[in-house]
Amino acid sequence: MTARASVPSLAAAAAILVSVACASGPGPAGTGSSASRPPCADFVPPRRTGIVPVPVPDSFLAARVGGEVVDETVIGSDGAVRTVRSVRARFPELAPYAQAALQKSRFSPATIQGNPVAVRALVPTFVGVSHAVRREPTYDTVWAFVPGGESREAQWQLRGSVSRLTIALRIENPMPAGAEVVAKSASGAERSLWKPALGTPPEDLRETVKTGDFFSAPGDYRIELRAGGKTVNFATLTIAESFETAVVNACEVLKEQ
Repeated sequence: MTARASVPSLAAAAAILVSVACASGPGPAGTGSSASRPPCADFVPPRRTGIVPVPVPDSFLAARVGGEVVDETVIGSDGAVRTVRSVRARFPELAPYAQAALQKSRFSPATIQGNPVAVRALVPTFVGVSHAVRREPTYDTVWAFVPGGESREAQWQLRGSVSRLTIALRIENPMPAGAEVVAKSASGAERSLWKPALGTPPEDLRETVKTGDFFSAPGDYRIELRAGGKTVNFATLTIAESFETAVVNACEVLKEQ
């Protein structure tokens, strides 16, 4: 049995980004509004151009172990996979096989206004044998991207240009002490971005927030979802020195083409 790209029906953690893809402005805080909003007209996401088979151990096949793995993946402006970080997996043992499939895959380059750009995106991959389980594991996830209508420099996430971010959350576990989204720089500096009003999980929430000058310096930032003061998941946001070194967060989940 081999790994294959996920079908368009994504895991709940990924589905949120489809429903909020490239919102041009904030919705009501904590409502998870699904109102129709303009797409990222200037952004064309990468497309997987081929599926690379990756074998799994016979023991996995005998136990009928399989499921979807969602990875935070950086795809270069040339379509090559640069980095892969597992975000969620139905079975953790499947994550290395999904990573191997992604690292051998090729993508068409993403573009902004026709210009190739490196992209960070959530990429789902199905591995092994699918079968029903008594209870799917639950995950709380966070994603962040520059909303539509921002300057060209902000869309490319260049230093000193990002002053707003759209935050998308998937909450699947109760958080009785509340939740908070915090930006953290490589130096350890932090800024609270959003304290969402939580309802009864599972729920999808999003908000476009002002970030001030926190993202003025270049580097990789963590956008952390915290509950009870502890980080439960995070996304990465790169602020670049120049157009040539930019890595842009996609505003939609990559799907099988």
